[in-house]
Amino acid sequence: MKMPAPGTSGAYEVVAALAQRRFNNLVTVEFAYRSPTLDYVPGGANRAERAALRQQPAQLLAMRLERATRVPALNIALR
Repeated sequence: MKMPAPGTSGAYEVVAALAQRRFNNLVTVEFAYRSPTLDYVPGGANRAERAALRQQPAQLLAMRLERATRVPALNIALR
């Protein structure tokens, strides 16, 4: 069972499902968590790369900040 973010009560998930059902042939609608202040911060693809990232304080700080500032969002893309 997926737990909704505190304070959202699952509204974003419901709207994403309704919009995807209604506009299925035009757009793709997905629920996600996005950071409004930072763009995507790439992580490591495998164990060795993740271990190397943990040795870089600036990269680790950016990853923590990106995760701390995430908010619920709807991703909408044309097909």
